[in-house]
Amino acid sequence: MLADPQGSVLYNYFKHGKLERTPGDSITEGIGQGRLTENLKGSPIDDACVVMDTEAVNMTFKLLDEEGLLVENEDFYKLFNNVKINLTLTSFFVRCTHSSIRNGLVGMVGRTPLVRLNKISDETGCDILAKAEMCNGGGSVKDRAALFLIQDAIRKGQLKPGGTVVEGTAGNTGIGLAHMCLSMGFKCVIFMPNNQSQEKIDILRTLGAEVTTVPVCPWDNPNNYNHHARRFAKSLKNAVWTNQFDNRANRLAHIETTGPEIWKETQGKVDAVTFGTGTGGTLSGVGTYLKEKNRHIKVVFQ
Repeated sequence: MLADPQGSVLYNYFKHGKLERTPGDSITEGIGQGRLTENLKGSPIDDACVVMDTEAVNMTFKLLDEEGLLVENEDFYKLFNNVKINLTLTSFFVRCTHSSIRNGLVGMVGRTPLVRLNKISDETGCDILAKAEMCNGGGSVKDRAALFLIQDAIRKGQLKPGGTVVEGTAGNTGIGLAHMCLSMGFKCVIFMPNNQSQEKIDILRTLGAEVTTVPVCPWDNPNNYNHHARRFAKSLKNAVWTNQFDNRANRLAHIETTGPEIWKETQGKVDAVTFGTGTGGTLSGVGTYLKEKNRHIKVVFQ
């Protein structure tokens, strides 16, 4: 999601080829912290649009009110409990059922269903589908990246049994990593900005992660939470900084799983895909895979 004013940085890049820094408070995580991450470089993006924070909230409740679709995750419930709304609502919770026995929590990553959004599909005359990523084991699309980041470190010999996974994250990547580490027998250490919700910190600690909060500052400041994570991992033996923003294993997760799932589930009948974007991994990975299948598919960056 691109939120003004900082969101205009990458919007300008993808629309006009200019990467400009906008004065203002630092982005904590979204859209690559206002920089072009390794995951975003070379992304097959056809268009970009800015979605204001208030519009994003309104869209969330529109989805709830008109589609009866209530996504189960900590961030949504926090929002739902703190925003006063007047809705006549018959909500239906998307429950995730699997047709086969999965191999632990790791086996719960991927193969999520597509849900047709009936009202807006009927209004537009198009089939508009939502990928139900809350059905992943840790409850978000970031579980895919978390698993691939860890597996990549193991494959490269950077992480051995009993080792420590370190990441700087203000979002669901940390929760995904904590779940995967708990399941796979690794320690998890998370650095995050000190403006994040206590609920998020509590979830991470419940999952066994060690959490350190640091003051908010821009990416190019050495005290940015990501640089704290990098230095901490370097100080330990048998530890890896997974570096979600610039580690191409993030992108690969979606080239190898999310993209193929969408192609298979739609039987190749895809005209366009759109994503809210943080590291750029989901957008780049899915976009790359689908463009290889059909170069006419439009990839829109929100």
